Amino acid sequence: MNRSRIQRSNNGPLASENPLAFSFKFLASTSKFPVHSCGRDFLVATLLELQKYTGQAVCDFCNYDHQRHSHQIDFEHTTEPNGFGLNEQLGTEDSWQFALRADKGWRVHGFFIDASFYVVWLDEHHLLDPTWNLVR
Repeated sequence: MNRSRIQRSNNGPLASENPLAFSFKFLASTSKFPVHSCGRDFLVATLLELQKYTGQAVCDFCNYDHQRHSHQIDFEHTTEPNGFGLNEQLGTEDSWQFALRADKGWRVHGFFIDASFYVVWLDEHHLLDPTWNLVR
């Protein structure tokens, strides 16, 4: 067994009834997703949403609803086809996004390891979706 690999649960986030936690350990500020350029309203909405979902069952958070737009990310159909560009141990099989305000395109992108959602990108303008600005 390769001990350097991060161990994940076998069932993934869709089956986990463990309480959800958030982490900024892998938060990245890139030219496309610059943390320092996020607006006050966006950052406040981010913190309020994280507070709202912290502690609820991971599987409930992962269930799609119209307001949250929570779903797995298929990076092949995004503006970042190579994914997060993090250590290969982290992979992309449990990569997700959710909306803060669907009407504004505000998104948070990250990945699950067990019951923890690691925030990677704060996407105030939904730049991960190549079609978002075309339909608005």
